[in-house]
Amino acid sequence: EELDPILKNLFKEYVILVVESGSTDNTAMVLEGLKKGYSHLEVINEGAKKGLGSGIKIGLKNVKTDIVVYMDSDLPFDLKVLERVFPIEKDTKVLVGYKADVADRESFARYFFSRGYNWLIRVSCGVKVKDVNYSFKVLRKEVLKDLPLISNGWFIDAEILARITKKKYKIAEVPIKYKQRQDGASTVSIGYRLILEMLKELWEYKKDEKAHS
Repeated sequence: EELDPILKNLFKEYVILVVESGSTDNTAMVLEGLKKGYSHLEVINEGAKKGLGSGIKIGLKNVKTDIVVYMDSDLPFDLKVLERVFPIEKDTKVLVGYKADVADRESFARYFFSRGYNWLIRVSCGVKVKDVNYSFKVLRKEVLKDLPLISNGWFIDAEILARITKKKYKIAEVPIKYKQRQDGASTVSIGYRLILEMLKELWEYKKDEKAHS
């Protein structure tokens, strides 16, 4: 409801593509109801929870527009940031956001993990951005061609940026003010399981990269 009128003012043609992955709060049913009132809404039901990366890969494979914006659905920022970003410069192929006020908004554990993880990806994959996992990325469709993504989990953002970096695309960045969650609570907890899963996917990515180099 917030996104549609903003896109309508910015673009003549657009699609809002939502990938629903086995949610347990009737999201699928709500989306089907919304499709009746929003002609630009398309929904893909993955059927089961297979991980963040799996959902994003399905979304990216099904995009039809020349410019792709992907973001989380819990509105971590004011969507009017789109009015600041678009129209995007013709020579900008990749644009990623980062939290402008991260230190004031995150718990120490999340802040510490984020700093450490960004350092790890910078060193191991050569990705030079402030916030690898920030949920606002703009990609031109041409950049997604022949991008052999393998991650099904939380490593997906790092993998996308790592493979794009390897293709020598310049990555532009934009500061975005963080917006506190208004409803519900995050189900993502920073713990050893999440860290081990991300490290495992990093290892799998490095093996795949070496096999195809």
